[in-house]
Amino acid sequence: MKHFSEPKSFYKMLIPMLIICASFFLIGLLSNQYSKKVLTEKVMEQMDTKVTVWKDNLEQQVDSLLLIQSNLIHGDEIAEFDMIWGSMSPYERYERIIQLSDRLNEIGILHSNVSSIKVYFSNLKIVVSGNNPIKDIYEADNFFDYKQIYVDKNSGIYLTNYSPSIKPETSEQKVNYYIRSYIPNSKLMDSLVKDLPKEEGMLLLLDGNGEIISRYVNDMQYFGESRGMIEKLSDRIRRNGKKDFRVTGNDFATCIYSEDMNLYLAYVYPGDMIQKPLSFFMMLNAILAGCVLAFLIIYIKYASVILAKPINRIMEAMGETNESFLIQDKNQDEFSIIYARYNQMINRTQNLMEEKMQAQYQTKMAELQQLQYQIQPHFLYNSIFTVYRMAKLDENEEIAEYTEQLGQYYRYITKSTDKIVTVEQELAHLKNYLYIQGIRFGNRITVQIDDFSPEALEYPIAPILLQPMVENAFEHGLKDVLSDGWLHIAGWVKDGVFCFRVEDNGSGLSENKIQKLNEQIHRDKIGSEEIHGLTNINTRVRALYGGISGLRIENRRGGGLRVTLKIKGEV
Repeated sequence: MKHFSEPKSFYKMLIPMLIICASFFLIGLLSNQYSKKVLTEKVMEQMDTKVTVWKDNLEQQVDSLLLIQSNLIHGDEIAEFDMIWGSMSPYERYERIIQLSDRLNEIGILHSNVSSIKVYFSNLKIVVSGNNPIKDIYEADNFFDYKQIYVDKNSGIYLTNYSPSIKPETSEQKVNYYIRSYIPNSKLMDSLVKDLPKEEGMLLLLDGNGEIISRYVNDMQYFGESRGMIEKLSDRIRRNGKKDFRVTGNDFATCIYSEDMNLYLAYVYPGDMIQKPLSFFMMLNAILAGCVLAFLIIYIKYASVILAKPINRIMEAMGETNESFLIQDKNQDEFSIIYARYNQMINRTQNLMEEKMQAQYQTKMAELQQLQYQIQPHFLYNSIFTVYRMAKLDENEEIAEYTEQLGQYYRYITKSTDKIVTVEQELAHLKNYLYIQGIRFGNRITVQIDDFSPEALEYPIAPILLQPMVENAFEHGLKDVLSDGWLHIAGWVKDGVFCFRVEDNGSGLSENKIQKLNEQIHRDKIGSEEIHGLTNINTRVRALYGGISGLRIENRRGGGLRVTLKIKGEV
């Protein structure tokens, strides 16, 4: 007697338990990863919000300062200063400078991050400042290509309003005067962030080339540790340019572009701030993994004693060398009931097998007896050809032709026992069918058959596949057409695939019904009688060829249906 050792008969029972234990472990691991993902996304969203607020705040300050400067530069005070300077007395000039300097000083007080604000009179070669001295030394004009906002990564941001405000097109046109304020790099961040804790990261202002203009960080050691992230930010700015983006790694960063200033505001957040809250879950996962492993070992020890031995007895009883198949057991426990039921099942199975063999014998005998009473096909052929000879004797060629085509049609469908035929044979049978239908429908329906290539005609297929498709078009697609019916038949071979298409100009179906019909056909289960023939075709083709072979039903653009059959491979 064959002995079934414990590893072979019992370890399969451990698979569900292993799956359960692994599932618990994976759930814990995935929950940890999901929590990290959710927490990271929330942090990134908060970072995006913060940086957006800071960017908007900086843009508002710059726009506000440019607006104030614009109002001042286009006002009457500076224009009058420039026009009557030559006619003023020294005292009047002094008074005018004091008044203009006070106006500039008010702007500087309103915008505390402005280090200096000055008005340059190009024609007079005079500079009036809001700082001391109020009348500054005039230097060579630097118009910064007439940009209102000019960023110098080494010094800061210059905000300038020119009069006239349009860039000169010729060398004769000159700037009469302009007002310029200067915000140094050291003060750029002062008005944006206040009391930012060092554990919340670092705020950076970068130019269009990814160079740092200004930064805000309390812990300079953290700035040094984040050089890798800063290099990633600079690289992304140089490669992508003028786009908002995020960068993840050991740390996290979000970068938002300011189109007004052509600057990037970036916020770098330490990755440790996300990892610390998740350390508890990681420890919990480790404890859970240890508990699952211990539980699995205990279960294996217990189940191997309680279950493995009785199961082996059943397996031994079912072995090939065991002739009785029955289990003899004197113990009174749960497995004794299983043994008893097993013995009953064996006895019942043997009885059922004997009953089934007897029933099959009776069924075959009944089928044989029924076949003996069926009409032989020769009687059908002889009857049709008798009508054919009678029509010939009466010189009725139409009836003679009709009966000849009908006889060939029935001869093909009743005697086609070949496993495969050629498309040419199927097409000849189809033409017999079309002749018969032509007599039936008269001029109601016009049939158009495209020429088949030699490759298509020689293609081997299973018999009785093409004619039922055309029959379906007659019986369903064109059944309500009283005149001008049209049927188009085409066949071709492409990339080794034989395609056969039947189109009609009937009423067609809605797209919803077309979709349902295709789904039902490919499930090989149709409740509607309308396409039962197409279901049989599709079932045969899928069973014989598989792969891409099968039917496809769709609406024709001009109205009606289009049914396409694809066959690839050999039976």
